[in-house]
Amino acid sequence: TKNAKQLQNEELEESLRAINSYPATDPILGMQNQCIKAELLIQKGYVEEAHSILQEIFENGSELSNNWFTRMQTWFAWTSAALGKVDIALSTIRDVIDSDPSLLGAQQVLAEILAFSNQTQEALDQAQLVVEIAPDLVENLLWAGEFFSNHGEIDRAMQVLSDGSKLVPEDIRFDLSIAQLYALKGESEKEEELLESIKIRIDQNVDNKILMDFSKVMEKTGDFSFVESILQKRYDESPELKNAMNLAGYEYQHGEMEKALAVLDAIKDTAGRSQVLDCLRADTLMNLGRTESAL
Repeated sequence: TKNAKQLQNEELEESLRAINSYPATDPILGMQNQCIKAELLIQKGYVEEAHSILQEIFENGSELSNNWFTRMQTWFAWTSAALGKVDIALSTIRDVIDSDPSLLGAQQVLAEILAFSNQTQEALDQAQLVVEIAPDLVENLLWAGEFFSNHGEIDRAMQVLSDGSKLVPEDIRFDLSIAQLYALKGESEKEEELLESIKIRIDQNVDNKILMDFSKVMEKTGDFSFVESILQKRYDESPELKNAMNLAGYEYQHGEMEKALAVLDAIKDTAGRSQVLDCLRADTLMNLGRTESAL
């Protein structure tokens, strides 16, 4: 299953709608739902709203199970730091870690909070500790690679990601991140060689988020067609709404309005009512100057 950090935008919206429409008659279940809602809001960038929800649970959630309470505390600490309340954030996250040092998510959040507060060396040391706690966990190594890279430690990021690639060579996320590091270092030949290798290994069943991340990297090299061909093949083989929206959205983002409209027109009669589809179609028509049709 995915956590909130791994959800795509449409999945976030769908999850939020489900949470908002779910009648929580049990107070404990209600607080759990609110905790999940806060996590989803964080991923959408609504940090203040999420923090308010978490603070209320923090003050009134003593009946929550230990797992749920520490989960809430972790995100409460993160949102506190993001809003500049660093002392509260550090105190809260250290309480969580003191209660159970094996909580990897809390250890990661401590590193992020230290970075928020400009304690850069302490943050890097904490990130290294996180790697040492779980050196064989894919998501942990990906997190550490991104963390080191974001804080200018390109060689450390390269080492962590290379270790991950050797550990799980079939997970192209490691090589994709390494290719981005090559770009940062100005090693264009190595970047191009690795990207070509990824193109050979990637298939149409790859997770859409990974495909979009790959797309962003390829676009910097001027190659728009490869990802388009995968999205087109997915749609041709299974012309359902999700595949249509992914293809049309990609064409729209790259200014191919006629192509986007053709896909949206082809799916609209079979997809049933979809507000997202209607909005994208109207926006596409507006961009084509067909105002009356859009309205």
